[in-house]
Amino acid sequence: MAKNQIDALSKVHLFEGLSKRDLKRIADETREERFVEGKEIVKQGQGGGRMYVILNGRCSVLVGGRKRGSLSAGDHFGVISMFDKGQRSATVVADGLVDAISLSSWNFLSLLEEHPQIARKVMAELARLVRENTSKDLTH
Repeated sequence: MAKNQIDALSKVHLFEGLSKRDLKRIADETREERFVEGKEIVKQGQGGGRMYVILNGRCSVLVGGRKRGSLSAGDHFGVISMFDKGQRSATVVADGLVDAISLSSWNFLSLLEEHPQIARKVMAELARLVRENTSKDLTH
């Protein structure tokens, strides 16, 4: 597995605190994907089940057809859908050639069952993120 894929996964908030060994286990479950300019990688309202980490290129994030942001190398999206396969909250479109790695819900959840130490760390990070976002909501 390429070092840059492990490095990219290490920047995903959900995977903070995982060892290089655990990140390699996750990287082994990913697949490399390439998207051409204009390709919708995910579509708002459609079911999920796969997260993406951008290795190279740029993407636009659209909500209701309006641009709401941009993503580039190192950014990720679709994390929540790995847990619930719920509807996508935005459309992500490749602005040019985009190289990414993706991880399916099926592979991720199986990995968590096989490696409980990864599951514990991921759950702890999820709890931290929920707590952080909840406290932000309370202060606004």
